[in-house]
Formats: sequence, C-alpha cells, structure tokens
Amino acid sequence: MRRGLVLVSGLVAALSIASPLWAAWINVPNGSFESPSLANPNVDFAIGFGDIDSWTSSNPTSDGLVYTGVSQLDSVAGYPNGFADGAQFAFILGSGSLTSAPLTQIAANTRYTLTAAVGHRDCGAVGSYWIELLADGVSILVSPIFDGNATPPGTWGEVQVSYVSPMSGGPVGQFLSARLHHSASSTADRGDFDHVRLEATLLHAPEPSAVVAWGSLVAVGSIVFWRHRGQRRSR
Repeated sequence: MRRGLVLVSGLVAALSIASPLWAAWINVPNGSFESPSLANPNVDFAIGFGDIDSWTSSNPTSDGLVYTGVSQLDSVAGYPNGFADGAQFAFILGSGSLTSAPLTQIAANTRYTLTAAVGHRDCGAVGSYWIELLADGVSILVSPIFDGNATPPGTWGEVQVSYVSPMSGGPVGQFLSARLHHSASSTADRGDFDHVRLEATLLHAPEPSAVVAWGSLVAVGSIVFWRHRGQRRSR
C-alpha cells in the first residue's frame, strides 16, 4: 500500500510539472473587421470591396466588408440575429482567402488556438470554410474543411485549429499569422467571416532529465521502503 502511495505521489508531482502555466488572448488586429468603418448615419447598409485593414485579400476586387444597421440584418445581410461580433463582417465572393498581419512571435512549447466565426446567410448560397496558421508566411497547420451548410441559414458557426510549438527549433521565434479560406462552386457563393480570436497557452513539460530524476527517486524510494520492511519482518 505504501509503495503504491510512493509511486502515485511521484507521478502526481511529475504531472504537475507538465501542467499549463498560463493562457492569454493574443490581439488579432481588426479581428472583427470593423475597420475601415462603413457606418454612415444616412445609410442602413454599405458594402466595400478591397483589402481590409490588417488583412490581405487574395482577390481584392471581389472581397471586402459589409456593414448593416439593425433594420437591415434580415433583408440585406442575411443574419436576422446579428453578427458574431460588432457591426461589420468580411466576405469572400467565390473562392479565396484573407491573410492577417503578423500576430505574435511563436514561443516554445506553447499551444496556439485560432478560432473564426463563419456565416451561412439566409439569402444566398454558401461554400466551404477552413482556416490556417502560418509561420513567417509558411503553413504549419490547416483545419479540417467545414461545410458552410452545417449551420442553419441566418446563423454563424465556428472553425477552430490548434497548434503546439516544439520545445526548440523549427518555427520557434518566427511570426505567427492566420489565413481564412472560402471555397465555392461559383462566384455567387459568398463566404462570411467575423470574430477571429487567437489564444496562447504556455505548456510546461518536464525536461528529460527531470523525468529521469523523478523516476529514479520513485525507484529508490520503493527499494528503501521494501528493504526496511524486509528487515522488520526478519527480526
């Protein structure tokens, strides 16, 4: 019984070393696509084509922003219950992508979780979505493809992907950025994006030497205990 307690205590201590240290939200510039603002007191609806602040479009002539007042949410924007965040969202007509500005330098042994809201408007066709994490512009992880029809018309769903950086080397120290993709069968299919978020969680895994040390400590403790117990029995 005591031997079991010794082993369990060593395991618990080792696991505590491997537990996350902290989690924090990384700022995504213009993650809700509120800039440039299209709001105007004289209009309830506005649409603007071209590059979005802090984002680069693969096709600026067919991608851009939508703004709509509350009275136009249903009849024009196609989201009667509102947007995922703010008063504007980004759109891609047909197939294309939006790439963010650099968000942060990649730290060692850290989990980065990217989440984006994707829409299925109730007044038009929608295609498929996926999102991607880049290190210095090179892809390091791509999410599974998300069917835009998986969410009811007029609502927003979410696509998410998580990447864990290595202890050293590779992309550590490079700049992390995000890319949002929409795939469609025709230019009439529109993909909508909103509320892009990035969370970083620092993971504290034990060094190999620490694992060996804990294993040795547990083994020595067990041997000493059983030898002491054997001596007591032989008396």
